[in-house]
Amino acid sequence: MLARLKKLGLVASTAAVALLSACGSGSEQLSNYDFLKETAGQLVQQQGNKGPKPLKINRKLLDNTREAVLMGTPEISGQSALLRRVARRNDQYAGTLEVWLASNAAQVAFRNGVATGSKGLGADIQSSDVSQTLSRLAARQTGPTQRRLYFIRGDNAQVVVEMNCNMADLGTESVTIVDQSFALRHFRESCQTEGATYTYDYWLDTSNSLIRKSRQWMGPTNGYFEYVLLKT
Repeated sequence: MLARLKKLGLVASTAAVALLSACGSGSEQLSNYDFLKETAGQLVQQQGNKGPKPLKINRKLLDNTREAVLMGTPEISGQSALLRRVARRNDQYAGTLEVWLASNAAQVAFRNGVATGSKGLGADIQSSDVSQTLSRLAARQTGPTQRRLYFIRGDNAQVVVEMNCNMADLGTESVTIVDQSFALRHFRESCQTEGATYTYDYWLDTSNSLIRKSRQWMGPTNGYFEYVLLKT
């Protein structure tokens, strides 16, 4: 499996594009960048010879922002990006589907805070089945889970990555997000697939079931991303 994942030349498939773009019109996505210019535009990091600098975000800017804000940081580069929510809906599947858009037009889809798909990252998750993960988190339960991720290679062949996992409850932790402290329940989902091990971390606000912070594997090329919900 590791060798196969390393050889993946992944691109976004037509189905993946349809899944993500169907949740919001392209004209709205393009015209609504005023949000990023007015607020997040002041926060864009200046990257110099010493590498990326962290985004400096304060509560005043967030309070003046009219839309929800999510910060995503790939561990590979450490360069954070701000995303805004462009779609939110309930359908026949578990969890509420949300699509978040970055200023470079990359998109990430979540269900109740669990990443289920991506577009424009360069090696995208076409779709996924994380229903057991969602059930465990919703019930605040530990125990075995299974997840299934679908990728499309450069030759348009579909690759399915199936994982056997276990959800653990690591207890309540204090997490500070832009000058606000939250008591969050830390759940860790440890997964294995043919010799490879991946770990997903979720910090859950039990007062409203929001995942305010997470660390999730986004594919063999993109690696892990940290997501922090700055404003709902």
